[in-house]
Amino acid sequence: MRIAITGYGIVSALGIGAEATWQSLSVQHSGIGAMRVLGSVHHDLPVGEVPFSDVELKAMCNAIAGKDLGTLSRSAMLGIVAANEALCMAECKGSTSDMAFVSGTTVGGMDITERVWRSGSAAIDHHSAGSCTDDISRAFGSFAFATTLSTACSSALNAIIYGSNMLRTGQYRRVLVGGTEALTLFHLNGFNSLRILDTNPCRPYDSHRAGLNLGEGAAYLVLEAVDTVCEHAQAYVVGYANRCDAYHQTATSQEGLGPQMAMRGAMAMANVKASDIDYINTHGTATPNNDTTELTALRA
Repeated sequence: MRIAITGYGIVSALGIGAEATWQSLSVQHSGIGAMRVLGSVHHDLPVGEVPFSDVELKAMCNAIAGKDLGTLSRSAMLGIVAANEALCMAECKGSTSDMAFVSGTTVGGMDITERVWRSGSAAIDHHSAGSCTDDISRAFGSFAFATTLSTACSSALNAIIYGSNMLRTGQYRRVLVGGTEALTLFHLNGFNSLRILDTNPCRPYDSHRAGLNLGEGAAYLVLEAVDTVCEHAQAYVVGYANRCDAYHQTATSQEGLGPQMAMRGAMAMANVKASDIDYINTHGTATPNNDTTELTALRA
């Protein structure tokens, strides 16, 4: 059994859709710039915002669902648009009742919670990161199973691993996996309090790196279990691994033990050597600790 990627969709600061994203990357456009959607006093911090207002995104989501979806968080709206592209490419929009849906997010629809909090309402007694997963599911009718993973920056990748394992164990034949996250004051103020945000475009692995730039977006894949060569496969998932070296709650070990174990585990599963790898997509946060750890792990 193989795991085929039969559909993909993306929304980011580079634009809406895979083609728009590719065109932006082809001309080396980063999408990083001044804040236009998020209202913050920290206007000196460059961010990567999706170039559409909440009103515009809501209109897109209603059109996708063919009905008014009511109040939606920005995370949910980004997720609906990205998931729609993936489902349409895989030709399974409208037939999701036998599919599983695994969505990754850090804090989900925090923009809605912030809005209610500012209103002075006493109605907030908790915040559910999974609410945006429910809203995305509702836009497409229903899924046989839906769940949310929240593991910070690794959330969407863990969703891909979780979904792949569901296929390998025969629980489902098709899954929608990925993640969504909208930029909120919670994100900006939280990272800014750690003093790891750069007031210039970030410079990963540069000797003068000074921190990261925050952004928002969503991306989803449709994975299918196939027994033979799949004619409509865009690619295949051949190896994956996640590891925890229990070094520290937030810092990474200087030896890069966690990343080393994860990469070796993924390559072992795929039965490939390091020399077989043509492209590496790193975390690249442009923070002193993370970049040193990643480079050390890659060189090990």
